[in-house]
Amino acid sequence: MPIDDSAPTETPATMASAPGPETVLRPGDVLASRYEVGPLLGRGGMGEVYAVHDLDLEEDIALKLLRTELSSDSAYRKRLRSEVRLARRVSHPNVCRVHDLGQHGSHVFVTMARVPGRSLRQLQRAIRAGEAPPLTLEAIVDMVSQLCAALGAAHAAGVLHRDIKPDNVMVDEGRVVLTDFGVASVAGEGDGTVVGTPAYTAPELLRGEACDGRADVYSATVVAYELIAGTTPFVLHSMRQAARRR
Repeated sequence: MPIDDSAPTETPATMASAPGPETVLRPGDVLASRYEVGPLLGRGGMGEVYAVHDLDLEEDIALKLLRTELSSDSAYRKRLRSEVRLARRVSHPNVCRVHDLGQHGSHVFVTMARVPGRSLRQLQRAIRAGEAPPLTLEAIVDMVSQLCAALGAAHAAGVLHRDIKPDNVMVDEGRVVLTDFGVASVAGEGDGTVVGTPAYTAPELLRGEACDGRADVYSATVVAYELIAGTTPFVLHSMRQAARRR
């Protein structure tokens, strides 16, 4: 049973630039004669996310530039191309729209809508630090309802997310947007690879079994539990630990 213990996925949010190595792109660079690069929004296990301006459509969007080792993997590129096609099927106010797939030098990139606000994870941290008021039960119910609406739209299109967690849920003045369908898979056509984040991953995914939309519902339920209780039902730090527990 293959297990993907990759680093947490970055979201196309208005995040502060993470410290680390020098960025691949610089403000003012133009990719594919179309995308003018702005500031770095975030850096994660898959690569870097930038604010960019689409010169053709005169629109501000986000661009995820994948790491060289991922971009040079032909099997990964094939899988990514399939995932982008799947994600483009989903159009809903509570889903971050995926636009296109391209290449810049040795790097593959994905463009998507730029979502304002902050991630649910960032909001949780702000609440714990006393920088934001606690969420009311009414607000939590509304957030979870919007998250479920996003899943309903994705599942109706035959698309699974498979990595629902607070980091991938954006919140902006009450509006909830589910981001990062980077590990999406057509329902019932999984390849047996375990993907996701340990504490939020459904047991059938951990066992490497075929899954359907219920795996996403499980993850959304864990998010709802965490919003109410302040912690996840299980504290798990790796896929292998999670597989042993379940």
